[in-house]
Amino acid sequence: DCVFKMNLNDFAKVRAGKIASVVVGLVAIALGILFQKMNVSFLVGWAFNIAASANFPALIMVLFWKRTTAKGIAASIIVGLLSSLAWILLSGDAYSQLYGLDLKQYPAPAPFNQPGLVTIPLSFLTLIVVSLVTRPGRAAVGDAHRAP
Repeated sequence: DCVFKMNLNDFAKVRAGKIASVVVGLVAIALGILFQKMNVSFLVGWAFNIAASANFPALIMVLFWKRTTAKGIAASIIVGLLSSLAWILLSGDAYSQLYGLDLKQYPAPAPFNQPGLVTIPLSFLTLIVVSLVTRPGRAAVGDAHRAP
């Protein structure tokens, strides 16, 4: 409610959390069915790459950089999540094991399978740029919970 400027009471916040939990659970079930033939340890690596790309820059910067804004964190999370998902879906393992394509005939656009090397710095850069562009006085993370 702070980021989107929505005025929600406690009941609405709990309902939104429950709805988000169900949606995330359904997506996880669908992805589990879709990726059932892949190596589980490799999927765990992908999950950690996605989590690191989406969460790590926001956690580090909110602790160590005073100019971090809520809009910068939100943009960083979105860019980290979407870029890591896109990289994974364009990787060689996804092409061969998920889509069933021959890599010799259809080479994958992503040069390697673990996206964290590219997507984590991209998420950091997004957070820094958006935080510098937005005004820290109005959207600062620490100011969101203080009384006016």
